[in-house]
Amino acid sequence: MKHKRIILIILTFATVIWGQMNPVTVSASARSAARAGEVVHVEMTAEMEHEWHIYALHDAGEGPIATVITINGDYVSRQGKIDEPEPIEKYDEGF
Repeated sequence: MKHKRIILIILTFATVIWGQMNPVTVSASARSAARAGEVVHVEMTAEMEHEWHIYALHDAGEGPIATVITINGDYVSRQGKIDEPEPIEKYDEGF
């Protein structure tokens, strides 16, 4: 009986810890197929748990470091500016 309780406690904590492993999910999709030499618009979406937040792409001066989107590859590069939705401003006690 004692072993069952210990196993139950361990599984309970493991579930809580496992749930925190990926609080933010990022996905990307292209509006059209890519052909050599053409520009393709890619939409990225970041979804996160309620209590999690990411910072804006543009540095607002003193405070947190802005979010960075990096594009890697021999045949791809960023062209133009990155648009982002209107930010939800929230005070961060860390700054």
